[in-house]
Amino acid sequence: MAGKITTVTLSCPNQSCEADFEVPVRELHKAAVFAASHKKQLIAAACPKCCHVVTLLSEAPTNPDDLQEWIDKTADSDNWLECLPIRGTLARIPAGYIKEGGEILYQPGDAGDSMERRDYMYAEGIDPLCYLKQKGRAPEGT
Repeated sequence: MAGKITTVTLSCPNQSCEADFEVPVRELHKAAVFAASHKKQLIAAACPKCCHVVTLLSEAPTNPDDLQEWIDKTADSDNWLECLPIRGTLARIPAGYIKEGGEILYQPGDAGDSMERRDYMYAEGIDPLCYLKQKGRAPEGT
């Protein structure tokens, strides 16, 4: 092995997109810590083209050190990614955001409960920040 992989190239598993994009492994480590602390599947990233949430396979470890080893062994495989489906209807696409107590909460289009970014990604299968950036409506400073 040549050493630790520091960036991985992901292919969006969304069949209507399939864009290739790079994600720093350090971002995967941050996601692993979140996934472990919330007992959730590990979100790798959001596709910058379609904003679908891309996850690592459910057997991916959530401990950052174990994750690095797993990436080093698995990254050449074509089947280590999954795509969280967008839940429900297009009404779940983010309608906007609110700032509450220094936190940014994203509002789903059906006027449901506002959520933090990662919670929205898990619940809806779309990255609300990515989507709002594409529409020119992202929170300032993001």
